[in-house]
Amino acid sequence: MAEDAIKRGKSHNLTEGNITPALIWLTLPLLAGNIIQQFYNTVDMVIVGKFVGDNAFGAIGICGSVFNLFTCILIGLNMGFAILYANHYGAGDYSAFKKTVFATVIIGVTVAVFLSLGGIIFLEPILRAIRTPLEMMAECRVYLFWVFLGLIFAFAYNNFAAMLRAIGKTDITFWVLVLSMFVNILLDYVLVAICGLAVLGAAIATVAAQAISALACLYYLLRYHPELRLTRKDMVFSKWFYHRAISFGSVSALQQSTVYFGKLLIQGAINTMGAMAIQGYTAAVCIESLLISFGDSSSAALSVFIAQNCGAGDKNRVQQGRRKGLFLIGCVGMVLLLCILLFRDMVLRLLLSQENQGALEAASSYLFLMGFFLILAGIVNVWQGYYRGIGRVRLTFLFSVIQITVRVALTYLLVPHYELLGVAIACGAGWGAMLMAHRLCFFYLQRQEREPAV
Repeated sequence: MAEDAIKRGKSHNLTEGNITPALIWLTLPLLAGNIIQQFYNTVDMVIVGKFVGDNAFGAIGICGSVFNLFTCILIGLNMGFAILYANHYGAGDYSAFKKTVFATVIIGVTVAVFLSLGGIIFLEPILRAIRTPLEMMAECRVYLFWVFLGLIFAFAYNNFAAMLRAIGKTDITFWVLVLSMFVNILLDYVLVAICGLAVLGAAIATVAAQAISALACLYYLLRYHPELRLTRKDMVFSKWFYHRAISFGSVSALQQSTVYFGKLLIQGAINTMGAMAIQGYTAAVCIESLLISFGDSSSAALSVFIAQNCGAGDKNRVQQGRRKGLFLIGCVGMVLLLCILLFRDMVLRLLLSQENQGALEAASSYLFLMGFFLILAGIVNVWQGYYRGIGRVRLTFLFSVIQITVRVALTYLLVPHYELLGVAIACGAGWGAMLMAHRLCFFYLQRQEREPAV
């Protein structure tokens, strides 16, 4: 036990100490890392748009919607795996931690290979299904082919990052992404602007940056956490570990893929409005995604915090963490709304050319309305982190289905009449329905446990 205590001291034990600072310092590196990850696709779009043209800019936006559907499966898998890692770490069970790692790596690599093959084989039907404009089709084919080939690196990074998050080392994942971002920007400029490889250069830069992220995380784990290195006795088939990994990982992956499949359907509705709407929506979503990262990061941090405390058996600390997480994200949402109201037009002009006035106006109106929904988005994301942390991953999937169903249905109903404003209204309605489901379920679970709802 003394040896375990020494090992735990090397990382961040979230089962004791002041909750609010712990959540803040756990969230900040995740937030910074999420923002940097958003720059992967944004940097590609900005550089390609500047040196290739507006159609290439829109094509990268479409590719982002398609590629995210595939990467979100891998991200979802690792979100589920991270809960298992954090549970074992919180309980101080390093043997179970390493056996779980071995099982998850085997599962994840297999899934990544199948996704790569499936993406390449069905690339053309996917692009036709989302009504990709003919003038953007060739560029979409090139970009997606190469990023699909690199999906194994996307899995590797997300798996190693999940281990680091589970032991509280979110700061390391941040610095790894800083390195990766600079590599991505440098390669984008060299391959697109200097070598003239257009969207091909942007795709190669993205894959290379992901590979560097994975290698840097692996180096840190092996160098500074030798207690987590797998030995021969850890690399064995154990039905119990594989079953738990598949159970948690598959449900989380299904949840994430459901959300992004819905976003792909929404992109299909956007594509029917023509190139100007696509360009405006692409620019607006670049900004929106950065702002939603606040809620995503809070969700990821809270799920790790709660999973560790569930592993330690401290229910009171779990509920305290939930309440403080909701309060913090509410405060952040108010600040984000103010930023959108004041600075959205200025930022949009960095993404879209002044001549593209129609796209600028559409994007500005969309962001104005979305700003009022960001608080709601943050709150539902924190609730998702809570349910994921207590191991109720099936519930997070159900809530996501409710949200995306409402959002997609209203999008197709409202877009013909309100265009991009209809997309924003549908999004807010989906988040509202999700929050109602969260609260109803929370009261039901509290009644089951015969504890008062707070």
